Amino acid sequence: MQAPVTPSPYFTGPTPDSGHPATSAPAPQMSITPPPKEPVVSDTSSINVWGMDRGRWIAILLGSVLSTSIAFALDFWFLIFLRSGGYITNRFFYPIYMQNVTLPSIFAMINGVLIAIPLFFAARFGPWVGLVISFVGGLLGSVLAAAVVPAYGWNFSWYIYFAYGLFGFLAGLAFLKTKGRYSSGGSIFFALLLALLAIVVSDLITNFGSFVTHETRNFIYFTVDKLAILLFKAGK
Repeated sequence: MQAPVTPSPYFTGPTPDSGHPATSAPAPQMSITPPPKEPVVSDTSSINVWGMDRGRWIAILLGSVLSTSIAFALDFWFLIFLRSGGYITNRFFYPIYMQNVTLPSIFAMINGVLIAIPLFFAARFGPWVGLVISFVGGLLGSVLAAAVVPAYGWNFSWYIYFAYGLFGFLAGLAFLKTKGRYSSGGSIFFALLLALLAIVVSDLITNFGSFVTHETRNFIYFTVDKLAILLFKAGK
């Protein structure tokens, strides 16, 4: 005796025992919604803000090469014009005037790139990286340029290169808070604020030896050939 066939819930129509054809109903579609992806958050707790690693040494090497190259180019042209006595009237140092637009001088634009290099590396890799790149780039650039183009009266004032190093160090303090991650407007603003502070402080230091105080009617400035002489009386 044949066992009875139990109809499937997806099987409609007569059973095979009835002798009539049967039809199959389509199975219901099942939708599977994947679980939402969790945002990927980089772990910065293990970053040592005052330490040095391979990535930072590579950054120092790359940044120092770039900074030294640009500093050398600027000092080279400056010494060329200083030696020839034509730097005062050379267009390289004067703004570029166009129709309704005044652009910075070529010297200022290149100098802007020189400033941006340590700012970038300092904010991305920390204060030590910024300090080394600023100091090494400025000092080596000047030394190499003076070696190639000796100029009378050219000197290396210690406070200028101290200001260079402090500039990169102050800009790199943003790394203490951001850990080199700038995915929010607040972190970018914080880095820009410290960069502005670094520029102001370093500029004040570099101008340390650029001004003199003299008594009224006790100041004289003259030139002998290419030699400039400044005499002044500062007090009794």
